Amino acid sequence: MLSTIQSVGSFAALFAAFWIFRRKQNPLWLRVLFMAILVPGVVALAALEIADSFTGRGIDESVVYHLWAGTKGAGYSEYTAQFNVALSALVLCILVVVSLWRKPLAQGRFHSVPSSLLVGALLLISVVTNPGLENILNLLRQETVKAARSSDSTSHGAISEYVIPELADPPRRNIVWLYVESLERTYMDEQLFPGLMPNLRRLRGIATDFTDIRQVYGTGWTIGGLVGSLCGIPLTTPKGFGNSLSGLDGFLPGAVCLGDVLNQAGYQLGYMQGADIRFAGHHAFASQHGFQHVHGLFELEELSRGESYRSPWGLYDDEFLDLVAGKIAERAGNPQGMPYAQLALTLDTHHPDGHVSEPCEGVTYRDGRNPILNAVHCTDRIISNFVDRVLQDRRAGNPLIVIQSDHLAMKNSATGLLDQSGARRNLLMIIDPLDPVSKTVGKSGSLLDVGATVLSMLAPGSKAIGFGRSLLTPEPTVVERQGDYDSYLSKTAKQMQADIWEFPDLSGGMSIDIASGVARLGIRIVQLPALMTLKSSMELDEIYLKADTGIDISDVIIGFDYETRFIWIDHCRDVNLITAEPSKPDDRTRSRYCVGVSRGKGRPTEVNPLPETVYLPPNHFSAILLNSSDKDLSETDMRSNAEAVNRRLRIGDAGDGFVSLGPGPDTRQLLVRSGGWASSRKSAVFSGPDLEEKSVDFGRDLTLFGVSTSRETLVPLQNVDTCNPAPQSGSGSSAPAPLWQRLELRNRYPQHDVFVLMANDSAFCGERELLGQIERFYGLRKLENIGFRTPYLAVMSRDKILFEAAGETNDYLLVEFGSE
Repeated sequence: MLSTIQSVGSFAALFAAFWIFRRKQNPLWLRVLFMAILVPGVVALAALEIADSFTGRGIDESVVYHLWAGTKGAGYSEYTAQFNVALSALVLCILVVVSLWRKPLAQGRFHSVPSSLLVGALLLISVVTNPGLENILNLLRQETVKAARSSDSTSHGAISEYVIPELADPPRRNIVWLYVESLERTYMDEQLFPGLMPNLRRLRGIATDFTDIRQVYGTGWTIGGLVGSLCGIPLTTPKGFGNSLSGLDGFLPGAVCLGDVLNQAGYQLGYMQGADIRFAGHHAFASQHGFQHVHGLFELEELSRGESYRSPWGLYDDEFLDLVAGKIAERAGNPQGMPYAQLALTLDTHHPDGHVSEPCEGVTYRDGRNPILNAVHCTDRIISNFVDRVLQDRRAGNPLIVIQSDHLAMKNSATGLLDQSGARRNLLMIIDPLDPVSKTVGKSGSLLDVGATVLSMLAPGSKAIGFGRSLLTPEPTVVERQGDYDSYLSKTAKQMQADIWEFPDLSGGMSIDIASGVARLGIRIVQLPALMTLKSSMELDEIYLKADTGIDISDVIIGFDYETRFIWIDHCRDVNLITAEPSKPDDRTRSRYCVGVSRGKGRPTEVNPLPETVYLPPNHFSAILLNSSDKDLSETDMRSNAEAVNRRLRIGDAGDGFVSLGPGPDTRQLLVRSGGWASSRKSAVFSGPDLEEKSVDFGRDLTLFGVSTSRETLVPLQNVDTCNPAPQSGSGSSAPAPLWQRLELRNRYPQHDVFVLMANDSAFCGERELLGQIERFYGLRKLENIGFRTPYLAVMSRDKILFEAAGETNDYLLVEFGSE
């Protein structure tokens, strides 16, 4: 509620400031300053609206995790309204920015001092009260602390509270474990929700009921709840690794979880969920921590009723739990008599409104006006029917039945009622068919303690997993030991992060297989292209992967200080940019891979081309990283070298061509770049002593430019959309004359001596006839053969072709212009 009031207040202050600001004329610098405050503020509020609709807690660590791990498989259709609100806010922001450049609403030159102070005060209020900016700043603050602590990372063996689980005597009890989406214990409060969950309340009569399971740092979303309960550790996003799991070969490979322990003890382990199993890394986590049988929506599709009976997230709970029961029968009936553990994650109670399975049609909670409570009421029936079914099935083998929420409910249609409880808690009930007695455990704990509690029931001598402790023993939990347990867990988890994610090192060298697109460091695999930073001469600190994330490694390196040591494996044309004298690109360097090893952008760097397969021994890296021949470089020299590297990384190499403009008023450089659609370097113009990027409208498809008389930029003359060939005039054309007709450049554009024909986005959309006409008119040779969304650049004088080149969609073309 407070966040909503803050958002409204911040937006109102922005709008009031804008209204006053627009009533008078304002100087350029003041308009730019106003936009610099307005745009981030509105974007932050839009981001908050979307994030809060998922989390109910604004922009928190779960948002960071999902941005890193990816959101493929999420049920986006449930959040259409929130996306529309955010989009509307962004559109309004654009309209406001445009209006700042129009005439003021009233006459008068400048604001008076009082009105200027009022605008300033309103802008200050909008910034201070903006909850989106506050959330983002808090996360940045956490990342700053994280970065500081990661430089002094600690292994989990050095943290006394962290326990690696062991089994003295292998257990034989079977386990059925239900993670019920967002079904927190608060729903069982009869004062708030009378009669909402009668069936699970009935099952409490034969269960051990844990009443004080709190939500702690790193466990507030589904995969965080799974990791917390099974591994006893909070889930943190690994430093580096770009923003995707696609380049990872291990999910928490350094952690020992309950699945690993039970696998070693000879268990058959199954994990099932009705949603896409690859969403947020669920498949990676389960399959890499002992579970031999991992099934999600698409793996179960052939067994389901099909898309006609499907929620936005996946399978309805009634159908899903029928399939789970079938898998339990398979596990229990194995001829080897192996014990089993079958885990399952339901969906129907997913925020914001839940989904009601078919057996509950016509059955509502009270007046039926609250959709999530209808879903919870239905799930109570479906879960209890499933549990009764397992208890009555002799083939199931009297398994321990664990029923828990994966996390507290996120923002939904009952959040206001849930918050009235004052102390929201997670659900945890464990039913032992061999001891069906009602017990209540009020010991304070968290999801981190669930796995240790289950393990202690399987093997009484085992009482801890990670930071988790059995709630059935007197040993204090993290919640009981630590006053500010969230801060403690945040600090400790990040200190041991490199250890549990097992960043590899270079002590065993590196094997590179270009055809497979991987680099192997011992048993670990890193997907290429990749950038790795180092803490010491052989120990990796961060890994950045292009993978399918679109991360621009050049931008990452630009952000490094001048002494950050790193290894970069990528196409030679890119890696060569970090050397003092990049080699000119050719067909080999565009496609071939190189490895660059640098002691810092300010120091000499070695770049070597790579064969298809190669092993680089440890001394290949240590010989460069430990080289001290440049120790006499001054700080000024190193900063200057680093700035030169940054410039090349920002612009690219100018080896595609040089065009002389003849004698001129100055010798300032002009660089023109045409970028392929998949290239991180887009079409741009750079000029001046510092090669600053110029603002140029490149249009769509093919555009004819003239080099300006000042030789500082390109002037758009005429654009033709070759995918929709209706000729258009540019700002320099007095009449619409198609490019493919005879065009006397000398007469039409006498102010220009040199012209550039450039592709942007795509000049080819399937039809080549028009491209052929343009090619024949100008005497070009490569235009007709360009591909979809590939770069193209031609430079012409009035009577001849000075340069022409076509590239690949993931590449760019860069031409340098200069005086003789």
